[in-house]
Amino acid sequence: MEMMQGSATVIATRTAAMAKAGTHPSAAHDREMKRMLDEKVDASAASLAGMTFAAAASCQSLWLGSLWGGRAPTAAQLQRATTRVLGAGLTPYQNTVRSNVKRLRK
Repeated sequence: MEMMQGSATVIATRTAAMAKAGTHPSAAHDREMKRMLDEKVDASAASLAGMTFAAAASCQSLWLGSLWGGRAPTAAQLQRATTRVLGAGLTPYQNTVRSNVKRLRK
């Protein structure tokens, strides 16, 4: 919920700034647009890395559990693993949105 509201705030603020700049953006507008692109690339890379490591750790844990326990992972274990992987993927975006909301509200 926080990310949805924060994203809406950031999008509205940046869209208003772009509309205000019109066809003659200032250097500050150009910097903000470059920052926006850089943030997206950085968050995507961090998301992919986080999901990769979380998936590898979950697979290893589930595999070792089934090896030692002699049973296949339960639905609850698979659900928790999936939640960890997805959470690791969303965290970089959440952090970026949160910092943008704070910065753009000033």
